Amino acid sequence: MRRPRFLMKTKTLLSFAAGGLLATVCVSAQTQPSSAELIERGRHLVQDVVGCGDCHTPRLPDGQLDPAKVMQGAVLGFKPLVEMPWNPAAPSVAGLVGRDDPTVLHVLTKGVRPDGSMPLPPMPGFRMSDDEAKAVIAYLRSLPSS
Repeated sequence: MRRPRFLMKTKTLLSFAAGGLLATVCVSAQTQPSSAELIERGRHLVQDVVGCGDCHTPRLPDGQLDPAKVMQGAVLGFKPLVEMPWNPAAPSVAGLVGRDDPTVLHVLTKGVRPDGSMPLPPMPGFRMSDDEAKAVIAYLRSLPSS
């Protein structure tokens, strides 16, 4: 006896759905980065993509970033041409001492502090993904504080 077509289609759809769910679970399990991978991704974002060290890392007399003081805060070597609110020094973010992860995550993903205030320029209002921000936090937490 032959099955009705709707039962055959339902079985096929369920097979595809189950296969898709299994593939999603497998891919999700494989994409969870190790702690070292998360820190390396954060390092790449901070140093190679965003350039956070340009402001947050002090410079040597020759103008190069001081590799012994990565992200430990620095007086800015530039200022705006017109009067405006401005932070003349970038704070230390190495180790994220005194900062909690939810607040830092909020600033990096929303571009504002949890109270709605914006960081003073030249700090940009970032709109990172949660994964990017978590990688940046992992990297900053891995750095020695001053």
